[in-house]
Amino acid sequence: MNKLLTAVAAGLVAAVICAPAASAQIYGGVGYTAFKVEQPGGDDAFVGSALARAGYKFNPFLGVEGELAIGLVDGEVDISPGVTADVGVDNEYGVFGTAWLPIPFLPEPFLRAGYANMTIESDVPGGDFDGGGFAYGGGIQFAVLIARIRAEYTRYEIDDDSLDSFGVSALLQF
Repeated sequence: MNKLLTAVAAGLVAAVICAPAASAQIYGGVGYTAFKVEQPGGDDAFVGSALARAGYKFNPFLGVEGELAIGLVDGEVDISPGVTADVGVDNEYGVFGTAWLPIPFLPEPFLRAGYANMTIESDVPGGDFDGGGFAYGGGIQFAVLIARIRAEYTRYEIDDDSLDSFGVSALLQF
């Protein structure tokens, strides 16, 4: 009887000690992100990029993630009446802290904030942009079979400019 009680007590202690490590999760995946380029007095242009993301959840509520985007689709912006230019994201990378609200059997909302750097290229001489700054946003993710599907919004406050993005990703958690 004493051996059984000792074994049960040891098991409970091990479960309490190992619980934070068991809830930690590594995740990664790919997706598509559209960046909205605002034009004063004109139509907004959308440029697209492929996105890779990897992250680590310390517990069900807090984590950290990094992302890298490579431009795929250029957009057209009006420079002056009758003159347009092609612009596109060359690359974007960032590191974010994440906060999650796990709700069993429902989509999981999250917030994120961090630092991002972006390079935008233009076919107009002197129209290229390269800078970094604060980025923040949020979204929702839900489980589909073994994957997580994620939809999100992020606002990039880079130098004196701002840029919005809307993305969809597929992630695997390990």
